[in-house]
Amino acid sequence: MPAAEQTLRLFDNPAQRQSAAMDALARRVALGSPEEREEARWLIWEIGQRAGVRPASIHELYLAQGRAEIPVFTTPAINIRVLAYDTARAVYRAARRLDVGAVIVEIARSEIGYTGQRPAEYVAVMTAAAMREGFSRRCGP
Repeated sequence: MPAAEQTLRLFDNPAQRQSAAMDALARRVALGSPEEREEARWLIWEIGQRAGVRPASIHELYLAQGRAEIPVFTTPAINIRVLAYDTARAVYRAARRLDVGAVIVEIARSEIGYTGQRPAEYVAVMTAAAMREGFSRRCGP
């Protein structure tokens, strides 16, 4: 079995997703060699797809609220710029504890340059943090 498939199967276990192994993957996204970063981003994306943690736009939620298909509620939007993984973990931990149905994590285009976080890295880190904290609703930047 190829190494990538073994890793994906390992992370099919929720306990594994919520372990230091996810921390190591997130660290590789930001601090690994170019090849390690690319592989870690791909793995986090695939693990998230399998676990039901998927980046998404809030657009459809707003449309459904406008059509009165679901109740209107406030959706917190949080710009995470520094210590992205650790901060996102705290956000998702609080969201889980408070049973928050939706949360937006985002970075403005103007912040990408001075934070050094490209969209691919940001999405991977936010997705990894959500899985690490067991936040299994849809997530997105």
